Amino acid sequence: MPDFGSPDPQKVSIVTGTYSHANNTNEQTVSEYLALVGDIEISLDMNNLAQNTTIRLYEKVDGTNYRNASEKIFPTDFPSNIKVVIINIIGKSRDAKITFQSGTGEGSSKNVAYAQVTKEALT
Repeated sequence: MPDFGSPDPQKVSIVTGTYSHANNTNEQTVSEYLALVGDIEISLDMNNLAQNTTIRLYEKVDGTNYRNASEKIFPTDFPSNIKVVIINIIGKSRDAKITFQSGTGEGSSKNVAYAQVTKEALT
């Protein structure tokens, strides 16, 4: 059998918590990453959200300005049985952030549970 070698060793950390999504239609930052070097996968449990919510991933492309890198609306851009949104961010030694923006008010603030897996290459 051929030897494909070992995968690059990585340091992996997992953080879980809850984001409180406010009851308004303003764009709100869920999570922000500064000088991100490692890769991040964040899973967002969208089950509690009742209204269409735009999820955006921004990257700071020039060291000063954030630019929209990805945008989807939950639940309309996902299959009907999907309740968890997974976002992968590749570390590029620059800033990134995830935002939510509801199309209409939720009626009250809603909790969005998350799990974040950070993978950092060992040096």
